[in-house]
Amino acid sequence: MSHIMFHQRGAAGIVTLNRPEALNALSIEMLQALYAQLHLWQTDASIKLVIITSSSSRAFCAGGDVRQAVSEIQKAGGAPAQRYFQTEYGIHAMLPSLSKPILSLVDGVVMGGGLGLARNSGVMVVSETIKYAMPETAIGLFPDVGANIFLRHAGLSKALMLGMTGTIIGAGDVMAWGLADICVPASQFDALTTALSMISEPSDIQDILAGFSIAAPKPDLALSNSLIDEIFTGSLTKICGKLEQNTNQTTQTWREAMQARCPASIAAIHYLLSQPAPASLEMALNLDFKLALNMTGRPDFVEGVRAILIDKDNAPNWSPSQLAVVDAAFLQNLFDFDGLPDLQQLAVST
Repeated sequence: MSHIMFHQRGAAGIVTLNRPEALNALSIEMLQALYAQLHLWQTDASIKLVIITSSSSRAFCAGGDVRQAVSEIQKAGGAPAQRYFQTEYGIHAMLPSLSKPILSLVDGVVMGGGLGLARNSGVMVVSETIKYAMPETAIGLFPDVGANIFLRHAGLSKALMLGMTGTIIGAGDVMAWGLADICVPASQFDALTTALSMISEPSDIQDILAGFSIAAPKPDLALSNSLIDEIFTGSLTKICGKLEQNTNQTTQTWREAMQARCPASIAAIHYLLSQPAPASLEMALNLDFKLALNMTGRPDFVEGVRAILIDKDNAPNWSPSQLAVVDAAFLQNLFDFDGLPDLQQLAVST
């Protein structure tokens, strides 16, 4: 059976992610199929909106298929995974040009590229049981797919915390921090889909969503906003120093996450979020593309995927191995994009 399925239900084009054994990790083939179908639906007058969902309650999508990206690197003798990231980011760059609204019904795990797909495509509807994270610093990459924009909706200190530590949060924090649009019980997703499929015009969507909306669960980390604002402010050195000095359980969890994750990745997302926000998703994705080429051309990405997802020994050998040696010269080299290609945006018929 296909890893991504398409069908029409009334006025709705339904995209079903169907790779549950891999938590719907997005392969190049899945992304190419999604692009082709969205392209077709653009010119189909019977389709009024698109709904992206999952065949499994366990996960909406855990992200991009980074194992496939590593395979691309290994086949190319260590060259960056340009084909994979051109395909993934190209899809995301295309989404704002679509004339028909897209809603993502998100239940279970939503991380990385899956989170980018839900956030960048339009309306993000979350269940009360989601697990939301941008965990890329654990595998030698960085929070990408436009996270440089959408994580900022929570505020800069929360964006830094989420991006640097990869902390998993639930629906309460997601809604409290403005990281999704609406919370609907997972048990009502099918009824919501049915109601949406019966619309006459896209302007009907908001009233239908309002009828299914519930109050999100109580937040957890959002209750510690002042602590997050205190810790995750300033230079990387200052943040690390404050984590060392503060001894409560929450900061200990963040400190341990920072110690285990890739130093280059942590420094990269800190630097990205410390700069002015990109003016558009297209600009953010072009920046992500060039940084991804540099990051995946280094040994950390292959090593991180090996340690966390393939061998699962959780003992990556990072290079450099400590944040203390990630200095300005290292970052300048990492963000040197001279000679790198721009992201090629995929065309969509109108």
